[in-house]
Amino acid sequence: HVAILAGGTSEEDSSKASVATSLSIDPAGSRVIVGLSNGRVVFWDFGGMDAGHRCFKTIEVDAEVGNQCPLVSLSHSNTGDRFIAASTSATPRIFDRDGNQVLELDKGDVYVVDMNRTSGHTAQVTGAQWHP
Repeated sequence: HVAILAGGTSEEDSSKASVATSLSIDPAGSRVIVGLSNGRVVFWDFGGMDAGHRCFKTIEVDAEVGNQCPLVSLSHSNTGDRFIAASTSATPRIFDRDGNQVLELDKGDVYVVDMNRTSGHTAQVTGAQWHP
């Protein structure tokens, strides 16, 4: 079977075209999340999907800082209850399966010369993956 998954939950969202940059399927295979070049994550739930194939939720990963950093990586945990979203910012974020932010990883101090004296990333993140 082939299904075209439309990007937005409304006509307004569909008019804001962006490119898919990352994808993750939960371990049960019931949900798909897609990261977009405009910093949004789009959720599809196959169990609750109708013939319109519309997503049920869209979130912005870096919404509180006002950035629209492109997403470079999405990864579900082994249990499927959380996922990590890495954008081109220096702060990856962990969300629950419904898109609520659980944790924001630290951003390191970019002015410290000795990297042992700072925690977190000091440059943009290029990927994120859960460790089994």
